[in-house]
Amino acid sequence: MPSTWGVIPSVVFLVVALVFLVLGVGRGQVQRPGGLRLQTVGMLAFGSTVLVALYVDPDLGGKLVGIAILGHAAWDAYHYLRDRVVTRSYAEFCAVVDLLLGVAILFMT
Repeated sequence: MPSTWGVIPSVVFLVVALVFLVLGVGRGQVQRPGGLRLQTVGMLAFGSTVLVALYVDPDLGGKLVGIAILGHAAWDAYHYLRDRVVTRSYAEFCAVVDLLLGVAILFMT
């Protein structure tokens, strides 16, 4: 859905993700375990789920978004336990926010 400026937010997010992918490859992050490859898989999984949510029935879309955010909470918990990619405090904060937001969205849909 275009914004009032004529910009499609999902396209902006896709372009930004591709820029980060190119930067990561350029910096040699592909070879790091749990790094760029794992993050790319996560981006594709969560991003595609939410993208599908834009084009289905709003009730189903809300449930998909809630499930994706709960999945991201588990993703953050994994990163917290592994202590990689982001600092533990950030992963912990994000996991709690994602858990609360995911439950709230599922409760409201």
